[in-house]
Amino acid sequence: MRLKVDIIVASGGSAPIQSAKNATKTIPVVMGSSPNDPVEAGFVESLARPGGNVTGITNLSGELGGKRLELLKEAVPKVSRVAVLYDQASPGSIFELKEVLPVAARALGLTIQPWEVRGADGFEKAFAGMSNERADGLYVPAGPLTRDNRKRIADFALKSRLPSVHSTREWVAAGGFMYYGADLADI
Repeated sequence: MRLKVDIIVASGGSAPIQSAKNATKTIPVVMGSSPNDPVEAGFVESLARPGGNVTGITNLSGELGGKRLELLKEAVPKVSRVAVLYDQASPGSIFELKEVLPVAARALGLTIQPWEVRGADGFEKAFAGMSNERADGLYVPAGPLTRDNRKRIADFALKSRLPSVHSTREWVAAGGFMYYGADLADI
C-alpha cells in the first residue's frame, strides 16, 4: 500500500486474494486465479457482477470434484473404492475432501478413502496404505504438494493399475488416466 500501486494482482491461492482484499477497498484487486468459488469465499458478490474492488478469474476446480468422480465411475464402472490423496495444507483439497466428494460419492455408491500427505517424504506411506486398503481408483485434488509430485503420483497409479482422475491436463501428460477441469492455458 505504501508503494501507491494502481492495481494489485493476487495469485497463488485464497490467502493472497484475501490479504489484498483486506488491505484496501479502493485499489482494484485482480485474482490471478481463485482456487475456490470466489462468491462463497466472500471475494466477490457474484461472478457476473463482482462488485467491490475485486475481480478476476477462477477455475472452480474444487466445485468440479463431483463431476470428476462421476466421469471416473462412467469410464471405469468397476470402481468402488476411491483413494483421495490430499495435502492437509491445501484449503482447496480440504474443501473437496470434506464438502464436495462425500456428496458425490454417496450418490455414485463409492467409498472414499482419504490419504493425507504433509510433505514429499509422506508419499510412500500413503501409496502403501492405498495398496493395503485395495483402492481401485485414485482422486488427486489440486494443491502445491501434489502438483510438485505429479510424476511420482502418476507413476504409482500406473504401476498399481489405478485409474486416476485429476483437475488439469498436465496430470494426463505425466501419466494420469483422465482430467476434467478448466484449461489453464485458456485461463
